[in-house]
Amino acid sequence: MARADRFDRLRSRRVSLEKLAEARVKSFSIPEDEKDFDYLIESMQPIDPEFTENTFKEGHRVWNQLKKSLPANYLVEFDFQGSVTSDTHMRIHSDIDILALHGCFVCLDQGAANPNPYRGDVMTDLCAMRADAATVLKSKFPEVNVDDKPGKAIALEGGSLSRKIDVVIGNWWDTELWNEHQRKVHRGIRIVDTKGPSLIKNKPFLHNYRIDEKDKKTSGLRKVIRLLKTLKYDADKPLSMSSYDIAAVGWNMSDHALTVPSNEYLNLAKNARDELGRFIGDDNLRNALLVPNGTRTVFGSGGATLESLKELHREAVDLIHRIEIARIFTFSKSASTSYRRLPEWIERRPQVILEHSY
Repeated sequence: MARADRFDRLRSRRVSLEKLAEARVKSFSIPEDEKDFDYLIESMQPIDPEFTENTFKEGHRVWNQLKKSLPANYLVEFDFQGSVTSDTHMRIHSDIDILALHGCFVCLDQGAANPNPYRGDVMTDLCAMRADAATVLKSKFPEVNVDDKPGKAIALEGGSLSRKIDVVIGNWWDTELWNEHQRKVHRGIRIVDTKGPSLIKNKPFLHNYRIDEKDKKTSGLRKVIRLLKTLKYDADKPLSMSSYDIAAVGWNMSDHALTVPSNEYLNLAKNARDELGRFIGDDNLRNALLVPNGTRTVFGSGGATLESLKELHREAVDLIHRIEIARIFTFSKSASTSYRRLPEWIERRPQVILEHSY
């Protein structure tokens, strides 16, 4: 179950070092029997815009060095992906992904005619670009730990960087819808995983669009995703379900469950708990769930497992139980909101996220 000190751990993650002492002083004014409810509310909130803005700035530092230093013949194009671009990120556990895309070729939908077939070897050229990117990053960021071991990304951490950054190498996937409408939401990517090596298709902008679409409809989806991700990291043993699959599980919850009156944080959490239970209890339903962009099932090969879902459900059950027990002891269901003003229920996306989401 979640650690007893998770309230302070959450505050430490969400508050800058300069403001942490002030936040700790304020936390002493919160009665012990209300801290679990405060934890619930805090875990559902978006990260402050300044932190998010600085995350993109750090990403652009790396982006710009690659743009200046990679050989011109790659014709590299850049973009961002990941939880920061969907506004479901957490302060410590979220990095930002830079897409570095080879500009000499694209992949097309199966069966689509290619008027300009590429004459080179795609895998060889993508692996070469990845190796060159790693060389550039090690040279331009000598104090940073640049991890370029085989995998889907080159990982950067520490040194002069204040954020974890992953550089993902690939090329554009121009879907039929992209060719017809030229809207970013319809454009996919194909990335190289050098463990195989293999090429993996994904649609990160469609993922963001569908998260945003459902959150606009319900006002509860992003809050639930952030809560479940917080429970994942604050468990005694961090849960095995990936943040991507947690977002997918949240997205598959019913609109009704994700739509509650403003400020009904506990009811929203209860609905999410019940939806997790519904997925656990129905094998056919669970196994049919798709990730938001439709590229794979949530509970399939390389995805989440039933046991990881049960673990997440147990964490939600435990937190809600603790809050309800505390309310019984205070003899007032309204007591948990008395000590502070609740955050604004309707969220506003920072401009930098709107620019890079889809």
